[in-house]
Amino acid sequence: MACLGLASQYSIAQQVPPNLSAPTTQAETIILGQPCENTYVVVIPASDPKILDKVKPYRPLAFLTNSRLGWYVQAGSFSDRALAESLSYQLRSVNLDARVAYLPVRCQR
Repeated sequence: MACLGLASQYSIAQQVPPNLSAPTTQAETIILGQPCENTYVVVIPASDPKILDKVKPYRPLAFLTNSRLGWYVQAGSFSDRALAESLSYQLRSVNLDARVAYLPVRCQR
């Protein structure tokens, strides 16, 4: 059984950097998670406010999130590093600054 490490549920408007737009309704707000087994994450730094729009044609389920290092788009997560590297390579081939990060999720069993 997969468990999800869920994002904390505080105001999304406080999480979104000023140059990006926050959801305007509760229906637009999605709490996202990452399966515990998928520790290799394909990320793209969000230095460009339009970066999510650039990623979506290639990865429709990509989403904007942040860490202590700053804002980024998570394009996918995998249990196999080779699969993550393959996606990273594909995104770099269309001029997106994709890279693979090791991001273990603490799971409650």
